[in-house]
Amino acid sequence: MPTLHDGYRYRPFNMNTAKSFIGKTVNLYLKDGSVMACVTVLRVTNSQLWTKASPHARPQSYKLSDIKRAEGVIIYDKI
Repeated sequence: MPTLHDGYRYRPFNMNTAKSFIGKTVNLYLKDGSVMACVTVLRVTNSQLWTKASPHARPQSYKLSDIKRAEGVIIYDKI
């Protein structure tokens, strides 16, 4: 059952949702209330989502069960 958040309905975060974000920049909202802003999703394994915050940063992993939702981010390059 979709839950209500900020007036919008969203589906629970699962493996299929995680796979749809591979290669994209997202904001991850974790269940503990913290937000991981502008991270790129690298890959999804059995129960983990691997992200990278910048090209020189080390990849980090998050448990899929700890992620509440994710939103895509549009990055505009300076010309």
